[in-house]
Amino acid sequence: MKNDNTVNISWVIETLNLSEMPKAQALRILASYVCDGDLDMFVDENITGTDADYEVEEYEEVDGNFAGGLIGNGFSYHHIGQKIVTGVDTYYANGIFGFIVNAYCFEGKRFYPTDAEGVWLRQKQIDEKLVYFDRAEVSLFASKLDVLPSSAPGKMGATEPGVKKALALLALEKAELNPQSKFRKANSVNASGFRDHILTLAEKYLEGEEPSRRDHGLNSLDDKINEVLMKWDIKEIPK
Repeated sequence: MKNDNTVNISWVIETLNLSEMPKAQALRILASYVCDGDLDMFVDENITGTDADYEVEEYEEVDGNFAGGLIGNGFSYHHIGQKIVTGVDTYYANGIFGFIVNAYCFEGKRFYPTDAEGVWLRQKQIDEKLVYFDRAEVSLFASKLDVLPSSAPGKMGATEPGVKKALALLALEKAELNPQSKFRKANSVNASGFRDHILTLAEKYLEGEEPSRRDHGLNSLDDKINEVLMKWDIKEIPK
């Protein structure tokens, strides 16, 4: 919930020295920080969601046209209260800037926004004025950007490509060596299963930490891994 320790999007853009560039570009950079786990983005808007146990599958109709993102769980929840956005894009329509939520965490568990049946991905559009951030976290991240210029827009920083590539290769190895495990789905790497494994390790070895602090930067780990798997065309497990 919003309080004296939270800040709006304008404050974040100014603090991160993004105010001199076009707003659309500033929001895209901010969205990349959120997806990389550098910053937590909070929303209080109600969202209908379903468990994010597996990656969303792109589904095509008979004629080859894209039909949508298939989840296929067959159930959904109506989430009321604070959520942490972990997967987000940006949009601009009719003079309004905003964010498109692709995945989020609610009470420590990750979900996809969905239709009422929990079958299809239904991205949630959120006006930029309705998102907020933790003041201390933004200030700390801003100080790191000043000290480490390589973490600035077009950054290397905490999620430099080598680190993401290493995690993706570990996920691939886990999937290849454990055919019947959560690390794979059919013949593909299940990045969500690898993320859940890391979250379990964090819970085990970082006992005593607050969940929000303990899991910071880990909830969107599957998105980072999938990015590398797709880039290097290694999502399919070698036979």
